[in-house]
Amino acid sequence: SCPVGSYCIGYHYLPQPCVGPPGTYCPAGSSAAGGEPCPQGSWCAGGDQDKQACTASPGWVCRAGSPTAQGQACAVGHWCAGGVADEKPCQCGAGSYCAEHATNEAGVACAQGFWCAGGEHDKLPCQAPPGSYCPTGSTTTEGVACPAGYGCEGGTQDKSPCIAA
Repeated sequence: SCPVGSYCIGYHYLPQPCVGPPGTYCPAGSSAAGGEPCPQGSWCAGGDQDKQACTASPGWVCRAGSPTAQGQACAVGHWCAGGVADEKPCQCGAGSYCAEHATNEAGVACAQGFWCAGGEHDKLPCQAPPGSYCPTGSTTTEGVACPAGYGCEGGTQDKSPCIAA
């Protein structure tokens, strides 16, 4: 059998060093010089090196084909525990979202000027009409009515205190 880090063509040839780029490796029994993509939860330096366990920090993930031990940023709408764990869909409710680099399924409150549907969805700009605004944690694109003593231009703008003349 052809050893890890090498590829072999047929039974009559000696193993040759794998020449795959970073993000690939040649598992035992490989027959392709370029190897195959590194599996999720691992990283691969390429060439004749074997795959290694991912050491990504929370908020980062080693997806299939990862060329570095640090991995890549966890995608918006997902959360990542780090290490060899795969990214998981965000489980937050409306008014929250999982930003890039999220480290837990609960996410964070939607910022003022945005609204959030929750789950795997990203925050979206508020489209509140004049007289309304989207406070932190908004759950609809229309926002909420402007409170007494404040003026609201709508859109992504925050409420402004009224000034007595």
